[in-house]
Amino acid sequence: TLEPTPEPTLDPTPKPTLDPTPEPTLEPTPEPTLQPTPEPTLDPTPEPTLAPTPEPTLEPTPEPTLDPTPEPTLEPTPEPTLDPTPEPTLDPTPEPTLDPTPEPTLEPTPEPTEEPTPEPTLEPTPDPTSEPTPLPTMEPTLEPTVASGGGGGSPSCDFQTEMVNVRGSSIPVMSIEAEEFVLTDDWYRKTSISGYSGSSYIVWEGTTYYNDPGFATLSMDIMINHPGKYRFQWRSLASDDMSQPTVTDNNDSWLRFVDADEFYGELNGQVLCPQGGQSVPCANGYVHGASSDGWLKVFKNNPGWTWQTRTSDFEDFNVFVEFNEAKVYTLEISARSDEHLIDKMVLWRTDGDTPSESDMNAFAETSC
Repeated sequence: TLEPTPEPTLDPTPKPTLDPTPEPTLEPTPEPTLQPTPEPTLDPTPEPTLAPTPEPTLEPTPEPTLDPTPEPTLEPTPEPTLDPTPEPTLDPTPEPTLDPTPEPTLEPTPEPTEEPTPEPTLEPTPDPTSEPTPLPTMEPTLEPTVASGGGGGSPSCDFQTEMVNVRGSSIPVMSIEAEEFVLTDDWYRKTSISGYSGSSYIVWEGTTYYNDPGFATLSMDIMINHPGKYRFQWRSLASDDMSQPTVTDNNDSWLRFVDADEFYGELNGQVLCPQGGQSVPCANGYVHGASSDGWLKVFKNNPGWTWQTRTSDFEDFNVFVEFNEAKVYTLEISARSDEHLIDKMVLWRTDGDTPSESDMNAFAETSC
């Protein structure tokens, strides 16, 4: 029984395999391999099948001679040959199927989807939404307010009052950087003298108008959302005050609130009005010094950038303005002395805490 079994097994196995494929190369290989193979192989049949498979592939064949050979030989072999189909088919099938599938699918999919999708969606969405939204909101709010006020400014505004916290107390405040004015004639924005806030300060460098207010007027529309009595202060500097303890030149400009209900100077309860202003006749008299057509000469006499804002010569009255209605009013500055530098302006309602100079320096602009 043992003699005929190896004969039919060994004869067909080497003939189809060793004759066509490994004749020039693998002839010496089967000879030493076939001699020891029948002796131990005749007893267990699976041993000779599993033994030759790892021997030529893992141990001797790929290391010295068959490193490049199995790679080009094994690849085309499983494709045309159907005998070893389970071995080469299972190996390459998961590799080419799983590798190319995620690569072409995951790479091109996020690229065309993520790039064009946010660009057309994010760009047009904020443009039509953010631009037209404030316009229809601001216009209808101000138009009925101005109409009910009876002649106060335009239906739009440049700056407005807002509630601002001052050391724990919330008060209405308006804060304006002077460079926000639309300049005319010999008004200029400058940065040559340091210490200003914002992007620059403004200065008049033309003819002086000591007794004639209203020349080279700068105007701004302001929205009073919180009616009441306000104190006006601006941060300014006289160009010649660097080495003087008291400033008397280049230290003033004209100021007017033409459509406010009251505009005056006040000190210790005494009120002085501008000539030709809203309160005519003024019960307590008029400011000393030049004044006409509702304009106050507003000056400072201490050196450096300060918030000192005075009117009425030799009396140093503070400047106040009253707004009885919530609507748009007009703030005006007119040229007087040359080289009077104006940096920032603040209006704050007087029924709360008094802001300090550091508070006013910190106030952000309250634009409309």
